[in-house]
Amino acid sequence: MISKLDFNWLDDFIANLPEELKDRRNIFEIAGFPHWEQVNSNFLAFYFDNKEDHKFESLFFDSLIELIHLKLGRLAPQFLDELTPDFTVFREFEFIDILIVSNNKGNNKYSYEWAILIENKIHANLYNDLKTYWNCVNVKSKKIGIVLTLKPLSDDENSYLQKLKSEGILYVHITHNELLSQVSLNIYQYFKNSDDRHLLFLKEYISNINYLYSEDKSNPNMETKLKEYQINFKKIKAISELEMELRRYISKMVFGTFKKFGFEPTNTKDSSKSKHLYPVKSFFDNGKLKHPEEFRIYIDIDDLLCYNNFFSAYELHSDFVEYGGKLKSKLTNLSLPQHVQFGERGKDTGTFYHIFILDIDLSNHFTDKDSLSEKLEEILEATLFNDKNNLVQLTTDKLKRIIKN
Repeated sequence: MISKLDFNWLDDFIANLPEELKDRRNIFEIAGFPHWEQVNSNFLAFYFDNKEDHKFESLFFDSLIELIHLKLGRLAPQFLDELTPDFTVFREFEFIDILIVSNNKGNNKYSYEWAILIENKIHANLYNDLKTYWNCVNVKSKKIGIVLTLKPLSDDENSYLQKLKSEGILYVHITHNELLSQVSLNIYQYFKNSDDRHLLFLKEYISNINYLYSEDKSNPNMETKLKEYQINFKKIKAISELEMELRRYISKMVFGTFKKFGFEPTNTKDSSKSKHLYPVKSFFDNGKLKHPEEFRIYIDIDDLLCYNNFFSAYELHSDFVEYGGKLKSKLTNLSLPQHVQFGERGKDTGTFYHIFILDIDLSNHFTDKDSLSEKLEEILEATLFNDKNNLVQLTTDKLKRIIKN
């Protein structure tokens, strides 16, 4: 704990913090499936299919063939040069994520003239039986496999592909970034005829792939913030301790003041950000209320702590929420005290229903000489528990009549 409250260092601390760099959220993040391989494969299969309505034609297919040539050089299979964009795209063909096969059939023994098998990976390791996948596709020799991943392959995964190659099974490793970079280089050829809506979708798809890559990259701004935090940790911790100390004090003042009016929380935990207070037994002994569970009072402790603002709600809850609309309709002509408004949150079928709310900036109505408990007591006496117009008593009586009828 610092020996005295000295906050001069805070200005320098905040000044040294770099601005937060926020990437625009793409539609995949918003929908909640940025990492889903199946969703990613669905999009890829759609883009590889030149008969789909994106009108990118063979953009993805041509980009993939170019990448294979770049990866393999003179070792690239000769049949790749002979491929035409006359093909069919399958999803989940015998567990193969994406299969691209020629439309022209081979001889009687083999079903397809050529085939490209794509195993798509986002975060998962390469555990698949690629040999079985290879043998599932009836092509004699014009066949090649692609392992599409976010990250470079591990040594074990590279060894696995080399072992397959020694058996005449050729799988080429390509990253998502490499594929989309090649697509971006070639898209100008298809831009004019492409569908504007699908250009937007493709941009979102690329944005999501970039987002997946950025997750593993260090953020220079966050590194700077971390360093500044560590340098000032003792002072920051002292502020956190001060915050807890003040939260406990405010809770104590709130609990003590409301108890004078017959309300208290079910537990006196003093570290909560908000609290519900309920009528105490003496409140019913005076004949003011029949059912203790009919209503409660909500207090926003954080609002008091951080903004010197008193926010409170008188609300129905539990089984009595269903009477909220009827009760409020009985009060529409009621002249409310200053600072009291009809609540708008909650519904008859929900778990709570606000009848009244109080929302008061204490700095505008009290001087610093007044203690918090004095402020709260004055507010409650002038609003919910006014002797001449006791809103709690009035609404309770009306609620009992509504329930009775």
